[in-house]
Amino acid sequence: MDIKFVIPIFKKTLLKNAHIALIDGQPLCTYVINKICEKCIPEDVIVLYEDEIIKKSIQRMEPYNKVKFLKRDSNILSKDIEEDKESNSIENSIFYNLKIFLEDLKKFSPDWLIIVDPNIPLINENTIANFLNIISETDKNNVFCCTSLNDILMIDSNKEKVNSVNAKIIFKGLSAWKFSTLNSDFNNLDFEKNIKNSELVEISNQETSKATDLESFQNIECILKGKRLNKNIPNIKYFNSDIKGIERNLISLLSKDGSGLKVKNFDFISGKVNIEKVIEEMGANSSWSYPFVINGQDQVCLIQQIKNDSCRRHHHITKAEFWVVLKGEFEWQIKNQKINVKEGEIIRLVPGETHVITCKSEEPGIRLAMGGASMEHIYV
Repeated sequence: MDIKFVIPIFKKTLLKNAHIALIDGQPLCTYVINKICEKCIPEDVIVLYEDEIIKKSIQRMEPYNKVKFLKRDSNILSKDIEEDKESNSIENSIFYNLKIFLEDLKKFSPDWLIIVDPNIPLINENTIANFLNIISETDKNNVFCCTSLNDILMIDSNKEKVNSVNAKIIFKGLSAWKFSTLNSDFNNLDFEKNIKNSELVEISNQETSKATDLESFQNIECILKGKRLNKNIPNIKYFNSDIKGIERNLISLLSKDGSGLKVKNFDFISGKVNIEKVIEEMGANSSWSYPFVINGQDQVCLIQQIKNDSCRRHHHITKAEFWVVLKGEFEWQIKNQKINVKEGEIIRLVPGETHVITCKSEEPGIRLAMGGASMEHIYV
């Protein structure tokens, strides 16, 4: 079965230039392409676009240079389409998208066309796989994703006319059209008939979340970042009675460990820092911490401890930690194991490893500690 994914990308979005906004480091519109390419070859993806920057933003992300592109002049809209926009308010709905580019799509003759909303970066690849399976088995002409099958059933049972506004709300993310009936479907946009003669697939509200303003953009970015950073975490961790406390305030928790921060202003500053000058300035007679970076996700501190000074037993669950010993010698106690780390050596602990760090050398030990800003310290 020949299936083509069509991704119509328009200039007009509620959030300005949303499609090329770098969300968690890559253009927003490339997320759906990435999920599709996990289930099919890039050559089966057709991007309909109006602005060259859209094409560039996709082509420069591997392996999307094999994706097909069709350009449409945004000023060329037929009179009847303009009338539809005014009377039915279906701008940016799946039906309107298809109608604008119908002539372009006739250049292809697949068995099915799947229209994908480019502004849903949280869509799950399993949803796409399930959608493809249903297409391969259905005898219907259309397959639609919707956020609530109950809404569809209610409309159908009440035999209410489904207008274009309702259709815009109900149909989300993916819609599939049998190519042989595409023309007739569009010449007779009877939405009630479309629902009754279509296969319906439920999709979660989260998957269809769109970046419509700065707040929704940031919320989606947090989810994308969380999935990327935590995809290897095997299960959920729970509070238990062995936990003595959980702290995030770095100034407070380091002070309790006897190596409080001596520098009040620790905003990120681009540039270089002379470590030897910092050590000289801070002195050799006490334990101290000097932050180089506490910004965003990152935290880098220079920590000095005098002999036998140690931190409280703790672990972290959201980020690994790294240390480079610059002077002296430290002992890491990890469960029942003790590891001595000397000058010029590095040690790394994965999330969840409980540890205590103690200076063992006669001279003050100095280590460069790298972890996460406001990272939780779970004391046990």
